[in-house]
Amino acid sequence: MFTCKMPGTVCAGENALNALGTLCGGARKAAVFSDRGIQASGALALPLKKLEEAGIDYTLLCDLPAEPTCDQAQTVVDAFRAVDAQVIVAVGGGSVMDIAKLCSIASGEGVTVRALLEDPGKGRKAVRTV
Repeated sequence: MFTCKMPGTVCAGENALNALGTLCGGARKAAVFSDRGIQASGALALPLKKLEEAGIDYTLLCDLPAEPTCDQAQTVVDAFRAVDAQVIVAVGGGSVMDIAKLCSIASGEGVTVRALLEDPGKGRKAVRTV
């Protein structure tokens, strides 16, 4: 038996980034998660341009450590909370995607990374992630 649970929308192929504004669901502010290597490569330019074209303000969170410790992850969660974004846009690989998803479920009041390690059920997805 094989079961595959997919997100609500999958966009792929040439010009798929044109859907970024729509995928952000009317958000007025995005938190863009990435890393300095991706930023230096220029790969962030097009997603940021698409956010601007959609009229979505954004804050970059690019100082993400590879394989973060619990405390490093909490620092990123705290920085994300301060941004007050309605959507997360993640551009990158494993650690970038992981910390973006963690921020989505750890952004609730009183939820910490350590608390989620002890009881993952405390987390609730609170912010749309693209």
